[in-house]
Amino acid sequence: FLSLVLVLGLYGLAVIPFTYVLTFFFKKHTTAWNVIMLIMVVSGVILVLASYIMAVIPDTKDTNSILVYVYRLFPPFCLGESLLNIANL
Repeated sequence: FLSLVLVLGLYGLAVIPFTYVLTFFFKKHTTAWNVIMLIMVVSGVILVLASYIMAVIPDTKDTNSILVYVYRLFPPFCLGESLLNIANL
């Protein structure tokens, strides 16, 4: 339970500045909101799923070990990966 609370707390602290920095790339707040939500979904769901699948397939395991460092720049990926690691304990 404590690890889950810690992960969610750290996710909150990481996603706030990440979102704040992304808002400067847009002039309209509605466009910023929609694109940031799309980035969060893509990096939180699709990248976690792709990384998990690539880790299982022997031919792509080496590629995944390199790409995971790029994926970890996105807080939603870190949250998804952390939750998977907690679930696999």
